[in-house]
Amino acid sequence: MDIGKNVASSPGSKVLNPFAEPFEPAQKDMNVASSFGVVLNPFTRPLEPALENARTLFMTFSHGFPLAWFEIRDYFTEMYGNCVQYVYIHRSGEFGKVVFTTPHMPEAIMQGGEVVTFAIRNRPVWLKRFMPRVST
Repeated sequence: MDIGKNVASSPGSKVLNPFAEPFEPAQKDMNVASSFGVVLNPFTRPLEPALENARTLFMTFSHGFPLAWFEIRDYFTEMYGNCVQYVYIHRSGEFGKVVFTTPHMPEAIMQGGEVVTFAIRNRPVWLKRFMPRVST
């Protein structure tokens, strides 16, 4: 028998691995969670994504030195990986906000500080936690 040749009896049929474990279909009443020794709470609410405000940092730029949204996205992607959901820059170009994919990213970037300064493309950017305005 030549190695690499299909030795199936009919055209279009597949060759089975003779060393594979025999297949045994799962029983209908078998609970997957209990097979791993884990008991799930059936009354638990489904996991909800974090609110956008918890994943957002407010940015201000030095007057006359605005940045494009993609420059900010590219900076954080290069530093922390694919973590930016979107970037909003106000039409004045003096401030904006960056929304991350998880609420852990703003915490990691701020490192417990009130205001953090970055230099993106040699332009200063100040970041702080986003606090939405309270409407009255």
